[in-house]
This record gives sequence, C-alpha cells and structure tokens, in this order.
Amino acid sequence: MALASQQVKDVLQNLADHRQDLITKIEKDDMTITTLRSEIGELEDAMEECQGRLTKATRLKKKYDSNIQQTSEAMDTLESTARRFASTFAGLGKLKKEAR
Repeated sequence: MALASQQVKDVLQNLADHRQDLITKIEKDDMTITTLRSEIGELEDAMEECQGRLTKATRLKKKYDSNIQQTSEAMDTLESTARRFASTFAGLGKLKKEAR
C-alpha cells in the first residue's frame, strides 16, 4: 500500500509540475500578446500618419499636374502668338520695302 500511495503522490507532483509549466507558458504568452498589441498600436499610428501624408501628397501632385498642363498650354499659346506676330511683322516689312 505504501508503494501505491507513493505512486499517487508522484502522479500528483507530476501533475502539479505540468500545471506550473502551463501557468508559466500562459503568463509568457500573455506578456507576448500585450507587447504585440502595443507594437500593433504603434504601427497603426504610423500607418495613419503615412496615409495622411500620402493623401496630402496625392492632392499636391494633382495640383502640380494641373499647373504643368496649364503652363504648357500657355507656352504653346505664347509660341503660336509669337509665330503669328513674326509672320505679321515679316509681312509688314515686305510692304514697307515695296512701298519705297
């Protein structure tokens, strides 16, 4: 009977040891989860900042694109006008020479 009693004590001690191992693992996993949640929060904050900058930069890019297009069109108009004036002045120059 003493042998059976010792076996029961050994089994109980073994179970208690396994239970303590599980408690340690649970505490470690809880700490890991807490750390990861904190890191996720920081990453989400960084992502929100990045999205804000991206939205602003995209808006500014559209404005730049529009300004570039408008400036290009204005330059084309100026070049066209300059060619017309050059042609007109050349024609006037020929008329002056013919009038002499």
